[in-house]
Amino acid sequence: MTHSDTAEVAVITPTRLRAERVPYLLELYASLQGQGVPFQWVLALDGVPLSELPAVLREDPRVVAVPLPRAVGAGAARNFALNEVTTAWCTTADDDDFLPEGSLSLRLDHARAHGLGWCAGW
Repeated sequence: MTHSDTAEVAVITPTRLRAERVPYLLELYASLQGQGVPFQWVLALDGVPLSELPAVLREDPRVVAVPLPRAVGAGAARNFALNEVTTAWCTTADDDDFLPEGSLSLRLDHARAHGLGWCAGW
């Protein structure tokens, strides 16, 4: 069983892997490490091939890449990525976002404690 098989929350991120945004994407990846909850990260590669994804992301079993054959836009890319989510809980993050430490586990705990079907964070 991989870590991805035990994930409690999925994060969907659409990206075109633009050179100026890849450093932010890698910062988002680093911020996912401090969430206090096992995660699955579904990257919707919006019109870019899998080969352009940084190796550290291709090699992490928690990362699922969904290469789309042509650019369709962030909203549509997120929708395609939903097909790959294997968790009961899901959220989204843009490729230039940063998740404060523990923010996913805090949202998940709050949603579970209050029987919420949806919960947003900052």
